[in-house]
Amino acid sequence: MTATRSWFRVLATFAFAAGLAGCDVGETTTSTSDVTISPSSAYVSSATVNVVKFYASGGSSNYSWSESSSTLGTLYPNGDIALYQSTTTAGTNTITVMDSDSNTASAIILQE
Repeated sequence: MTATRSWFRVLATFAFAAGLAGCDVGETTTSTSDVTISPSSAYVSSATVNVVKFYASGGSSNYSWSESSSTLGTLYPNGDIALYQSTTTAGTNTITVMDSDSNTASAIILQE
C-alpha cells in the first residue's frame, strides 16, 4: 500500500468515525457584518447522526454560538469553532455566531 493510500484510509476512517460521512457542506460564508461563518450551509441525512464543523472569523473575538432548534441537534462551541451533532429528526436548523460587538453570521443545516 502506498503512503497516499494509507493517509486516505486514515482520513476516511476518521471522517466516518466522526460522523462526517454523507455530509455535503457549502464552501462560501454568510455574514451580516465583519464576522463570517463557514460553511454557510450543510446538508445531512436524517437517517443517521452526523457532525458538521463550523468556523467563525472576523469581527471581534469572544464568539458566542447558538442554534435555532435543539431538537434537531446539539451545538458544541469552543471559541472560533463549533461542532454541530445532528439528530435523526428531519428539518432545517440555523447556526448563528455572534462576536463581542453583537455582529452576527448564520449558516443553514438541512436535515432530510
